[in-house]
Amino acid sequence: MKLIKWLFVLGTLAVLPTVGQAQNKSEAQTEVACGTIDMLGLEALINSKAPFVLIDARTDKYFDGTLIAGAKRLSVESSQADVEKLLPSKDALIVVYCAGVGCPASKMMAGRLIKEGYKNVIDYHHGIREWKANNKPIEKL
Repeated sequence: MKLIKWLFVLGTLAVLPTVGQAQNKSEAQTEVACGTIDMLGLEALINSKAPFVLIDARTDKYFDGTLIAGAKRLSVESSQADVEKLLPSKDALIVVYCAGVGCPASKMMAGRLIKEGYKNVIDYHHGIREWKANNKPIEKL
């Protein structure tokens, strides 16, 4: 509730419920909901200087050495210890992204974080491809 109230005040964020479902009927039918954000919303969040953690969830195979400016690298394949080291607070606002629409890493990472008890997780599903295509700030490692 605190997250939704904060996002409403910011005004330019698009937070829409997203539901991840089990891959087949033999798996447990677990639903994981998280918010989504578009490029303009993420840009507004960054410019607002509000505290949040921006996570690049791409695996080593797809990581090209660039990050959205200010992002931290935390692959969807990261260990639990790495997650807890980078994200010690379960109440932190966390935005995850990956390569783009065809890449499942951000949704997978968002679902993982929610299952692990993180309460404020948002997926920037269009990812770094859209960000770069619109000449938004990036960093190189």
